Amino acid sequence: MKKVLLAVLVVVLLGTAYGAYLWFKPHRDIQGETASHKLTSTELSEAYSQGQEGANEIYLDQVVLVSGTVEEKDDTHIKLSGGVFCNGDFSNAELSEGSQASIKGRVVGYDDLFGEVRIDNCTVEN
Repeated sequence: MKKVLLAVLVVVLLGTAYGAYLWFKPHRDIQGETASHKLTSTELSEAYSQGQEGANEIYLDQVVLVSGTVEEKDDTHIKLSGGVFCNGDFSNAELSEGSQASIKGRVVGYDDLFGEVRIDNCTVEN
């Protein structure tokens, strides 16, 4: 009985230690990372339209630098030509519809419903 109780106690302590490790682990710094891919918004959209699984192997959860023409912009998102939707804080970005922009962020996938590549944690790069 003592061995079983000791084994349960060890498992609980290990689980608690692992949980604390995950809880206090620092968040990923997307803006501090170097972009693994530099491409246009049209190139990124075409990669996903040719095959979502193949594009996910290359771009999913990767930091990319995407350049293109701004089609829509508000304080929380920018949509680039070709169907790239970027989420971030753009309240101070001096961009207007029709201007060229280079945006860095993490690819989170492809939205089948809207036909858009989704990128989050975006910032405008100069």
